[in-house]
Amino acid sequence: MTGIEFPYSHPTAQADPKALITAANPRQRTLPLETLMDQNGEPKSALQIVLEEAAGAGIEEFCVVCPGDETAYAEACGGSAAAIEALCRW
Repeated sequence: MTGIEFPYSHPTAQADPKALITAANPRQRTLPLETLMDQNGEPKSALQIVLEEAAGAGIEEFCVVCPGDETAYAEACGGSAAAIEALCRW
C-alpha cells in the first residue's frame, strides 16, 4: 500500500488540462495522417482520432509537434483544429 487515496489529484495539477501530441518521428511521419475508421465507422485521420479521444477525456488545449508540412497536419486535425494552440515543426 502506498498511502495514496483515490481518486488522486496531484497537488500541482492545472485547472485547464493541456496535451502535447508528439507526431514528429521522421520515420513515421505519415502515420498521424493516415485515414482510419473511428468507433462509429467514420473515416478520420489517426491524429484526429487521438485529439478527439483526448478531448473526450477533458483535455481542452493541444500542442502538436510535427516533422514539417504543417498544412497537412492542420488538415488532419479535422474539427479539433480550433483547440490546437500551436502546431510546431520539429
